[in-house]
Parts: sequence; C-alpha cells; structure tokens
Amino acid sequence: MEAGVGAMGTKLGKMSYLEPSGTVIPITVVEFSEGNIVTQVESEANDGYDGVQEFRLLAVDGFEVTRQIDFKELFEEGDFVNVSGTKGFQGNYNDVKFGTDNCSFHCSKF
Repeated sequence: MEAGVGAMGTKLGKMSYLEPSGTVIPITVVEFSEGNIVTQVESEANDGYDGVQEFRLLAVDGFEVTRQIDFKELFEEGDFVNVSGTKGFQGNYNDVKFGTDNCSFHCSKF
C-alpha cells in the first residue's frame, strides 16, 4: 500500500461541484491553516516505521522538526486525497443519550 503525507485540517462544510457534462459531484471543503508544523519525525530505526506526526510515510527525507508543511508543494488541482476525521464536541445531549420520543423540546411522559 502506498503511503502519502498527512495533514491536519478543519472541515468548513460540504458543497456540490457541477461538471460540464451535468454530473454532480459531492465535495467536502477542508481548510488547511498555517499551523501544520512538523513536531515529530519517526524513523524505521527508532520507531519501527517511517512517519511524520502520526502519519506513516514511505520515506521521511526532507522532513525536519519545526518545518512548516506547504500544501502548494504537496497537492495539485485534481489530486485525490483520503480523509478521516473525528466528531467534535456534541454537548451533553448526545453524551447522556437522551431520547426525543418524537416530541418537541422538553417533553414529559405522563
């Protein structure tokens, strides 16, 4: 399996791209801030694999701690990327798993 470079981003939203043929393609808009700085470089010798931060790579040549990742060097228009994410804070409502019972807010059973 081929490995690439990993980066942290923030999901801004979803939208659709309309191709000239009329095909609608759903896309997710992700913002890559200037805060993607290399803080850790793993090596095969020390860690058992090559990687940067938590992302495994085929090689870590050129990555040094404190280097800022420039996305213009990594991606070109039309590149495909794999995206994974975590849910943000959902508040107490989801945390304690309240049920809605198909009623409006603050319903009571009598």
